[in-house]
Amino acid sequence: LHMGGSSSAEARWTVDEGALPPWLSVWPTSGVLPAGVDKAALFTVSASSAHVAEQSEPYTAAINLTVSSQRTKLFRVPVLVIVAVTTSAKHSMWGEARPTEEGSFECERADAPPPVELEVGEEREVVFTACDSEGLRVAHSLPSLRSEAVAAAGPKAFHVELHDGEGLRAARPAEMLYAYVSLGRYKATVASPLVGDLDLLLYVDGALVDSRHVVARCPPYLVPLPDRSCGCDTNLEPVGGLAESQGCRPCYMGYHKGAPGNGSCQPDTWPIIVSSVGGALGLVMILVLVVFARRIYQRHLLAMAAAEREGAEKRRRIQEAVKGVTSLKFPLSVMPLSKLREQGRLMAYEEARDAGVLRCCDTMEAAVSFAADHPLVFVSHQWLSASHPDPHSQHYPIILEAAEALCARQGLDPESLHIWLDYHSIPQENTTTKRLAIGSLAPS
Repeated sequence: LHMGGSSSAEARWTVDEGALPPWLSVWPTSGVLPAGVDKAALFTVSASSAHVAEQSEPYTAAINLTVSSQRTKLFRVPVLVIVAVTTSAKHSMWGEARPTEEGSFECERADAPPPVELEVGEEREVVFTACDSEGLRVAHSLPSLRSEAVAAAGPKAFHVELHDGEGLRAARPAEMLYAYVSLGRYKATVASPLVGDLDLLLYVDGALVDSRHVVARCPPYLVPLPDRSCGCDTNLEPVGGLAESQGCRPCYMGYHKGAPGNGSCQPDTWPIIVSSVGGALGLVMILVLVVFARRIYQRHLLAMAAAEREGAEKRRRIQEAVKGVTSLKFPLSVMPLSKLREQGRLMAYEEARDAGVLRCCDTMEAAVSFAADHPLVFVSHQWLSASHPDPHSQHYPIILEAAEALCARQGLDPESLHIWLDYHSIPQENTTTKRLAIGSLAPS
């Protein structure tokens, strides 16, 4: 720090302790520089990461130093601290981390979380969160790319398995797919082939992290079978041989099925009794009545099954429609115009995410609130090659020019303008997260 002037008089200095954040300390906070001393070390600065959550951007602060001699001068010493942590199997968990008053997120496992309820054949998304050794949510995916030291010391991957809790089948656990969302949050896609109670287990590098109870039931138009799969009820057979996807239908006239299952209806076997003409006529009358009653019963079953399928489909479409307009399947990811200008080219989502130049909104509420304060521009353009939209930077300068012209025409602040562009807003490498991001644009 250059004070200027001469060292003919002593100089007294002090540090404003009240302006220091909790994670930053200075010692000593005051002192005297004797006359005739031109250069000296004044204080030592130390930073602590205890109870400080990892975040994508560095923590920033300033040390306010006042030096008084024949004149007084104020110095502001900038301090930047990067917190890079490793994911802890002990504190990571199923569910979302709890926001704190300090702005961080704490990982607290619920004592008795509600079970995950789903139908056999249905896929359900379940969130889990990666946390550090202090129980704070991390801000990176596995393996960590924050630093080589963290990557070498930290875990490498999560693993999700669905176990048969009742132990009725000697089958290997089913591995569930998952995708990284942002800021230490993941979404596992859970589907069960069995009816009953199951355990959803979360591992990291082979160590058990957390478990979640799962209850799987048959769809409304199917019934549980002894082997814990789902099938058609008595006197109903699968449509096209696939009950779970196409439903059931009543047996045709002259056919029956005596027990629930996925088998086909079998021809009826009628005893033939011939005793006399009167007996034969009586038998014919009985057969006519049976056939008539059976047709009425079959029509009733068919109508009930059709109504049930139609009702289930309506409920599914309503649920999907409500979910599509009130939630995001994938975070809204946009890039500030200033950051896009700094890159000098179009960047893929993965590269932009790891470089920390994306702004992500995880919920519909967050996206609406962000859009209210920041103008958003959605860019539609033609890809100029199969693997890269702009291999020779033909679109890039035109996009910048158009965004800046829009700011000038509409009186917008270029520093607050954010851009949604498919290449940096939609994952390019993971097909599962790519489908989620595209589904967020046009919910069905």
